[in-house]
Amino acid sequence: MNNSTKDMNKINIPAWEQPLVLECVSRTPLGKFWDKQLLGGQFWRFYHHDRPGTAVRIRGKLYSMPPEKFYLIPPAVDEIRTSCTGHPVQLYIHFELPCLPGRVSSGIYEFPVSSVMKAMIDTLCSSLKKDEAVRSPGTRLHAMMLASYAASFLPETMEPQGSSSTAVVHTCELFRLYVDRKWTLDELAERAGMAPTAFVRLFRQQTGLPPYQYLLRLRYARAARLLESTTLSVEEVCDAIGVTDRFHFSRTFRKVHGITPAAYRRLHLHQ
Repeated sequence: MNNSTKDMNKINIPAWEQPLVLECVSRTPLGKFWDKQLLGGQFWRFYHHDRPGTAVRIRGKLYSMPPEKFYLIPPAVDEIRTSCTGHPVQLYIHFELPCLPGRVSSGIYEFPVSSVMKAMIDTLCSSLKKDEAVRSPGTRLHAMMLASYAASFLPETMEPQGSSSTAVVHTCELFRLYVDRKWTLDELAERAGMAPTAFVRLFRQQTGLPPYQYLLRLRYARAARLLESTTLSVEEVCDAIGVTDRFHFSRTFRKVHGITPAAYRRLHLHQ
């Protein structure tokens, strides 16, 4: 997972060579709205809570999230459902690890909060309180530092399920760069130099999702980030992610995030 000094000094580093790509970060008071949600998103999740009362259920197994630990959940984990009692405050970071583009076998990783981790969490939380829109480079850098430090605890022997394919990695990068574009399966397969059926099979094997579902999750993760960190209207957010029907957008957003776009924005405006 380490990059060489030469790589780190590049001016333009392709995403698949970067150690970490930040999607979004927030500090959110939880409540009933976070109970029994079905979480989606093609990214890693970092969670830390300031008090007990939060849990997730993955593949039928319940994982409590006490404040003395932090948690990492890989992408492409099926059936993540939330549980919440009380009103803990959640610090979450969504990010990608291009150096681990495939599916990871474990459903969740948990680690104790050391004094160093506690200091980094406190620094990020203080930065978020001052920067409600999460726009300043300092806030995002603090989030990237914390997520990178958390990811360094992942087992060195951890390997993605299946070998990494350059074609799949590059396709994921195209989706991230042009999330609003209308991609066709024939175009993607041609770029990969594969037959459409073989490309879909390989993409699903390495990411856990067919190409369209992977792109859909990226779109609605981007939509959530725009709602919480910009003043764009819902119509402008739709346009930014390539969705033309506002009703369809609202319905799919609620299905993915468990809450309407308007309610999601209100929640983050008053955190």
